[in-house]
Amino acid sequence: MKELIKALEDYSCVVENNGEIKHKLNEKGIKPLLDIYLNYKEDLKNSKVADKIIGKAGAFILILGEIEAVHAKVISKRAQKFLEKYNITLTYDTLINEIRNRQDTGMCPMEELVKDIEEPGEALEVILKFINRK
Repeated sequence: MKELIKALEDYSCVVENNGEIKHKLNEKGIKPLLDIYLNYKEDLKNSKVADKIIGKAGAFILILGEIEAVHAKVISKRAQKFLEKYNITLTYDTLINEIRNRQDTGMCPMEELVKDIEEPGEALEVILKFINRK
């Protein structure tokens, strides 16, 4: 996990599976996790992931991907709760109440979108509908 955490200096999201770095992405928001889940789901199963910011929406994607462990630079309390509920090993640098939008004027749209959802599959449906509307 140390190598993955160090990689966050240059990337926003890094995935390791069976000791091999499978993905190094540098996109913002939920896009990196969602892209990996939708296009390379097999790379997530039993993997270790490091990500700069994980909110509840990202946590749901990690849960659906059946990852083994995750490290977040910043994680929301909602995300922490669900990762722990699904027995995913979690480490983080900073725990915050909620992920804020990029202008810091309110909650992140993804965090807001799934804040009352309890099931990962339902969250994914809502996230995809939202993204496909844009």
